[in-house]
Amino acid sequence: MLNNIVQETSKAMHVIDSSVYLRTAIIVFLIFYDTYARYPLPSYILVLFRSTFFRILMLSLLAIVISRDIQVGVLVATVFMIAMTAMTHFENMETFDQLEHLIQIENFKAHQERI
Repeated sequence: MLNNIVQETSKAMHVIDSSVYLRTAIIVFLIFYDTYARYPLPSYILVLFRSTFFRILMLSLLAIVISRDIQVGVLVATVFMIAMTAMTHFENMETFDQLEHLIQIENFKAHQERI
C-alpha cells in the first residue's frame, strides 16, 4: 500500500516537474498564500492541521518535493510553518477569549454577591 502511494506521488510530481507553467503557477500561489496567511484559517483547515496523520503526510510530501525541487520545497515548508504558527496563534487567542469570558462571569458573580 505504501509503495502504491509513493508511486502515485512520484507520478504526480513528474507531471509537476515536466510542466514549467504548472510549477510557476504553484510557486505564485504559494507566494500569495504566504502573503495573506495572516488571516484566520478556515475551520476545516484547522481540523486538518490538528491531525497528526495530516502533519506526517505533509512532511512526507515536503520531503518528496524537496528532493525534486529545492525552491518549491522551501516555499512549501514556509507555508506549512506559517499555517502551523497561525493555527497555534488562533488556538491561543480562543483560549484567552474563553478565559476572559470566565473572568467576566466571576466578576459578575462577585458583584451580585455584594449587592
